[in-house]
Amino acid sequence: ANLIFKGRFTGLMAFLASVIIAGLLLAQYKVSMAQSLKDAIIWFSLVAGVAVMLSSNYILDKHHTAKTQASWPARWAGIIATMDVSASVAVILIGLAKTEETVEVAPHIREKLGGTSYVILAVAFLIIIGGLGWSFYKALTAVNTGAGGSVQHPDQIGDE
Repeated sequence: ANLIFKGRFTGLMAFLASVIIAGLLLAQYKVSMAQSLKDAIIWFSLVAGVAVMLSSNYILDKHHTAKTQASWPARWAGIIATMDVSASVAVILIGLAKTEETVEVAPHIREKLGGTSYVILAVAFLIIIGGLGWSFYKALTAVNTGAGGSVQHPDQIGDE
């Protein structure tokens, strides 16, 4: 099971790019600079992080065969790029939340929802609960169904 490592150079480039993006995110947070530059770094980090994730995924997909495997920098590039994208989205959302002003601190749900809203909420809960129940039922019947198409009971398991 000695697999040949492939994609070392491209994996290393993706890894370095993901580390640079992480460094830029830290720099925009720690170093004082104009807000427009911080915004540009955040959006660049988001786009570049997605690009590195896609390239890492391509490298892994291309070199994961029966005889070869992708190098470790390609694997880590995808992991770090995912964290870069998550951090960029988090900073964007935090920035948007800071600019939004809160009108009411804790509105009561009875004062805000009408009859139509309650119907929609009830249907959504029924879909979720019903969907989970149906999925659980189908999983149990798929597990319990034997090769003959009938339900396999616990006493029928084994050589007996």
